[in-house]
Amino acid sequence: MDIIISEENGIRKLQFGPKLMQGTMKIDAPHVIQMEYAREMMAPLLLNSDPDWPRNVLVIGLGVGAIPQFLHHYKPGCAITTVEISQEVVKAAQDHFNLPPLTDNFQVVVQCGAEFIQNCTTQYDLIVLDAYSEDLESDAIHTEAFYQKCKSCLSAQGYIVANWIIGHPDFQGMLLRFISAFDNVSWSLKAGATRNTITMSHVGAGFNVTKAELAQNCQQLREKTGLDLSSTVEKLNASILV
Repeated sequence: MDIIISEENGIRKLQFGPKLMQGTMKIDAPHVIQMEYAREMMAPLLLNSDPDWPRNVLVIGLGVGAIPQFLHHYKPGCAITTVEISQEVVKAAQDHFNLPPLTDNFQVVVQCGAEFIQNCTTQYDLIVLDAYSEDLESDAIHTEAFYQKCKSCLSAQGYIVANWIIGHPDFQGMLLRFISAFDNVSWSLKAGATRNTITMSHVGAGFNVTKAELAQNCQQLREKTGLDLSSTVEKLNASILV
């Protein structure tokens, strides 16, 4: 894997080769999520106003560790497990992107995400799926069976949020299999001007939030963390009647 780390204007970047951007970090604020699609992946926080939610999170795909760092910083009581297939990526995140020290509440497992899920017995309040691959023949995270297993690993208040790259050779297939695994109950959001589409699903938590609750949750999240998901709220409002 050709890992490239660069810096410009106070922003550190991680790339796989010259074209595939994996993540960015503001050097003097490592817990702030920089990339638009990654900020959008925090949309489930708009759907549950409980300050103690999520109690545990599974992140599949590390990158620069932006999402685990954000959750670790602002949800210190949350147990976070990140699964990353590449030890090189883990080392890059530790050496260059301020990944927090590993503890009982902040773990990084070097393993294929599909293998981890297959053997998973924990139920998570939030699963974040952000693992990119173009190896369609051997990548088990592209299958409906994988998404169904993720479904079985969600708590009663659990949400899953997944990142898809428009232009991926199997973009439509992955998206349709994911939605099918969650009984065709999903919200999909186009992440601004990027090539990313973010999709959320759940088991029993529901999408029965009102526009007023979304606005209130967005304000509280912004006040507590600085993360402004106002544009996300506008997209979600298009699917809400009241």
